[in-house]
Amino acid sequence: MHPVLDPAAAALRRRLFHHAIALARISGVVDIVPAYTTVLLIFDPMATDPVRLENDVRAAISASGQTPWESREITIPVVYGGEFGPDLEFVAYHTGLSPQEVVHRHAAATYIVACMGFAPGWAYLLGLPPELETPRLPNPRTRVPAGSVGIGGA
Repeated sequence: MHPVLDPAAAALRRRLFHHAIALARISGVVDIVPAYTTVLLIFDPMATDPVRLENDVRAAISASGQTPWESREITIPVVYGGEFGPDLEFVAYHTGLSPQEVVHRHAAATYIVACMGFAPGWAYLLGLPPELETPRLPNPRTRVPAGSVGIGGA
């Protein structure tokens, strides 16, 4: 897959970019907000201007050598179905797979944390097998039990 279109490669580039900027402690940068493949820089316009900021960011990236920190693999036990997986039947119906096949394909995949979400510990993952893509709920849940794994889109 072309590196620009590869979500895992894009997530890695975003992590490297975020890491380099954070280490550089660029003057005027107030916050660094990473997402899937982008990084939002919030800066104080009284402390720097956009041209200087761009030059400082380019210098930080260049000086970083693009060396990623060590990654690690974590195995997360997951329970499917029943009270712990109330949507398993819906996912099976939507995908045309049996519940057992949904579990098998979901558990067999390797996922990459693309970015952290709106709540502490809420990771957005890449790596869902395409055949398990399921539409988001029309009305998002207002409560999600701790430790939940959800599928919404890809």
